[in-house]
Amino acid sequence: MGCWAHVRRKFFEVVQARPKNSRQKSKTGSGEVALSYIKRLYTIDSIAKQREYSAEQIEKIQQDQAKPILDDFNGWLGKRFVETPPKGLLGKAIAYALNQLPLMRTNPDPCCPQYLDCAQYLQAPLGAVY
Repeated sequence: MGCWAHVRRKFFEVVQARPKNSRQKSKTGSGEVALSYIKRLYTIDSIAKQREYSAEQIEKIQQDQAKPILDDFNGWLGKRFVETPPKGLLGKAIAYALNQLPLMRTNPDPCCPQYLDCAQYLQAPLGAVY
C-alpha cells in the first residue's frame, strides 16, 4: 500500500521551497495544485469517517467521488512529469507520486482510509487532524 502522507509531504516541501513573496502572489504553483488534489481526497475520507460509513458506503464513495479525482490527478501528474526537470524538488515529488499512485488506486480494506497511510492513521493520537 502506498502512502499519501509521504506524497503530500513531498509537494508541501515544493511549496515551502518557493520564496515567501512568490507564495503570497495570486499565482498558484504546481505544489499547491497537487496539494489541492490530495486535500480533496482527504476530505472524502474525513466525511466518511465523521458519518461512520459502512465498508460498502466507503467503497461506493471511493468509486463515485474519489476515483474521478484520482484520475484527474494522475493525468495532471503525467502532463507535469514531461514538462518538469526531474532533478528539482517538483520533478522528484511528481516522480514519487507517480510511483506511489498505482499502490493507492485500490484499497484492499475499505475500513482503512484510502487516502491516508493506514499504519500512521491507526497509530495517530485520538483527534489528530489530517
